[in-house]
Amino acid sequence: MKTRREKGRIILDLVSNSDVIDHETYVADSGGLSLEYAAGETFSPVIPLVRLPMHVGETWNWTGVLKNDGGDQPATAEIRTEASKIDTGGDLNHGLEVVVLLDLKQPNGTENVRRKLQFWLVEGHGVVRRSFGDESQREPAGGAP
Repeated sequence: MKTRREKGRIILDLVSNSDVIDHETYVADSGGLSLEYAAGETFSPVIPLVRLPMHVGETWNWTGVLKNDGGDQPATAEIRTEASKIDTGGDLNHGLEVVVLLDLKQPNGTENVRRKLQFWLVEGHGVVRRSFGDESQREPAGGAP
């Protein structure tokens, strides 16, 4: 994985055999850290993962649109935070787990589809692991929490 910064964004390039196979984009500013793009999906507005100031254990809500190859899908989410011990590739660190319970509105009026997005963050390392349920996961190089 390679990390680059561009205009307030942190872009994690996911690399295999020296080729970039995907990327994740986070927005970092004085208000915190937010998810903009991952696993082929763009979130508008960005989903706030860490708010500054913030206390571990806080929850908040988000309303927006998930954009992907299938089009735009209205969505809401509840974001929760909790303390966590995280393996960053051999070292156990105190960090933050962020759980996003994303509800996708269905166009035909049927029940919403719920997805669980999880992010593990460690100070000085950033987002070291993330999971979008069974659909997409990224583990730290050299170890898994």
